[in-house]
Amino acid sequence: MVLCFIPLVTHAQSFRLKAFGISYKVKDSWGGWSDWTDWKACNIDISVNFNTHRILIFSKETQDYAISEMLPTARYDENGKSVVMRCVDDDGLICILRLRSQYHPDMIQLYIEYSDMIWVYNVEEY
Repeated sequence: MVLCFIPLVTHAQSFRLKAFGISYKVKDSWGGWSDWTDWKACNIDISVNFNTHRILIFSKETQDYAISEMLPTARYDENGKSVVMRCVDDDGLICILRLRSQYHPDMIQLYIEYSDMIWVYNVEEY
């Protein structure tokens, strides 16, 4: 299923994901990044809709991201594939959302990257 995910992202109009784990790291006052936190279990619905150019994450507070630009190409490397989007959140802040399918282990992750914080959800399609 993971190998089929990236073509799905680039051709599908909308799909739903379920997040089952979350981790994050933050930038310190000297510009360095913390280590990733331990994974915390979660149960969060995510809606990706390319018709409306929106990604909604139904966490404790709904996160609303407007896709402003699909970055030109998917990134491929020996570990997986990524589709990268420049987005604007509901506070007007610019961020990067990256859907990544990894080969080893087979998994899908959604990264949300700001200049001072990054978090990642382990997700599955449903």
